Amino acid sequence: MQFRRNTGAALVARLAAALLACAWSAVAAEATGIHPLAPPDRSSPRATLHSFITSADQSYRAYLGNREADEAAHAFRRAVECLDLRDVAPTLHFDVGGFTVLLLKEVLDRIKLPAFEDIPGADAELDRWILPGTEIVIHRVEEGDREDQFLVSAATVKRAEEFYQRVKHLPYRPGASEGLLDLYLNNPGGMVPLHWGAALPAWAGIRVFERPVWKWAALLAFVLFGATAVVGVHRLGRRWDRWVGERAGYLRLGALMVGLSLIFLAWALDVFVDDVIGLRGAAESFIKRGALIFAFTAAVFCIFAGFEILGSALVASSRSPVNGVDAHLIRVLVRIVAIGVLVYVLIEASAYLGWAVAPLVAGLGVGGLAVALAARPTIENVIGGLILFADKPFRVGDLCRIGEDIGHVEAIGLRSTRIRTLERSLVTVPNADMAMMKIDNLGLRDMRLLKKTLGLRYETTPDQLRWVLAKTREMLISHPMVSPERLRVRFIGYGAYSLDLEIYAYLKCQTQESYLAIAEDLLLRVMDIVNQGGTAFAFPSQVNYLGRDAELDAEQREEREAEVTQWRQRGKLPFPDLEEEDLDRLEGTLDYPPRGSPHYNPRSRS
Repeated sequence: MQFRRNTGAALVARLAAALLACAWSAVAAEATGIHPLAPPDRSSPRATLHSFITSADQSYRAYLGNREADEAAHAFRRAVECLDLRDVAPTLHFDVGGFTVLLLKEVLDRIKLPAFEDIPGADAELDRWILPGTEIVIHRVEEGDREDQFLVSAATVKRAEEFYQRVKHLPYRPGASEGLLDLYLNNPGGMVPLHWGAALPAWAGIRVFERPVWKWAALLAFVLFGATAVVGVHRLGRRWDRWVGERAGYLRLGALMVGLSLIFLAWALDVFVDDVIGLRGAAESFIKRGALIFAFTAAVFCIFAGFEILGSALVASSRSPVNGVDAHLIRVLVRIVAIGVLVYVLIEASAYLGWAVAPLVAGLGVGGLAVALAARPTIENVIGGLILFADKPFRVGDLCRIGEDIGHVEAIGLRSTRIRTLERSLVTVPNADMAMMKIDNLGLRDMRLLKKTLGLRYETTPDQLRWVLAKTREMLISHPMVSPERLRVRFIGYGAYSLDLEIYAYLKCQTQESYLAIAEDLLLRVMDIVNQGGTAFAFPSQVNYLGRDAELDAEQREEREAEVTQWRQRGKLPFPDLEEEDLDRLEGTLDYPPRGSPHYNPRSRS
């Protein structure tokens, strides 16, 4: 990274090097000849302190000599690498480390230091060294990529400002640079020329929480401006969704626009407090960490919004009904992928922010069994829902018989399925149970079965019965809404009080309303045939009564018996079935709807 791009890197290097230039001149004289790619020597407390001072001094001399900024930045970064920053978020290493270097130098400039040769070297067998008379610790790292290296301890880094507050009233040692830390806190960031800060009025330099008041005022103005901008983007997104998003769900970009604006605002806040106003220290670290958390939160929001848009786009491209099973399956799968991406982002964000993820994962492993057992019904329902989505036994709107309930499928969710029954009640069935139940999808019927048993009076003669059977078959074959396949009208037996005939026919319809209308028409036609045949339906009464039944029509009986005799003589007796030419001649020849209906459409006949 370029030195000018770092947070006040040039100013930090200049101040740190100026503070360290006056200390231990003998050590600083040895700073010449450091290889550009050589890491700082941290093999012992003496080597670590030597690397710290020489690196900072080289950064100072490179800056004052107007040499390349990268050279000064590299040397200053070597000084920061002498600190144990394991408890600091990786993104804040340079900011926290640079400020710590200055604080520790302020402390070292006010206390007595031991002779260089008295500091333990590589031959000393120890794991930690404490600067005499202080709590500043240089210790050996026992794990990680810096194992066996000596670094200024993480506890010392954390307490650097505390140490400075405890010694800042002490006078500087002879040769120390005075007031450079104050200059560092007062000046703006690296993107703003230093003379701009000097040109501000005197009142702007008043300290509030050890920072100039102008920095707090600028921060407040930025926050107000950013909040106003986000509100504006929110309103623009709502208008976009209202004008464009209502036409196509995959163009509802309002939520995504707000999420992206929040991410941009968090990034801009990070740059503003770092490179513009140079807030510095703990306040800067707190705000930058908060901005990162805010950015990752907004990223989570964007992930969900983006995957919702993706799901809508996939549904639109598949041309599936909005409430269809395919659309539900696409949405569920997209949300599962979104959750996976979200978990990955949260883990990466935790590591980036310096939060320990391993203990959390271990805790989830210990408690995972209990959670899994508690959530077992939910998991079963989710798996059952995926099975239903994959198997597709029904679609939204289908009429189904599920268990004892008959109704239309109203919604298919990831956990349960809702059915609107014929009584208009709403039944919710868990998907785990649904996946194991027998599902009768009435909405997928290509035809409806009409199965009726007719009882004729026992006075009916065999030839009358034959005539009724034949004419009923002819009527059914002639009807345009009756399928000729597997059609039958048969005399099936002798009932308790009737001669039983069975009608078995498939009607060309799917809905209940159409079925009832067609069945009504057929049954009325059957009634006409029975009356024309000179017989009647049996009276299924158990009442004992005295009297005589009405005489059957003798003339009609003779006519029908004569007609059946003619069929027998011509070899046209339609038993057990009609001939093929009669089937072709009769099929679909009746008018349906019947004459007199507003939908009557007389059929042409050849």
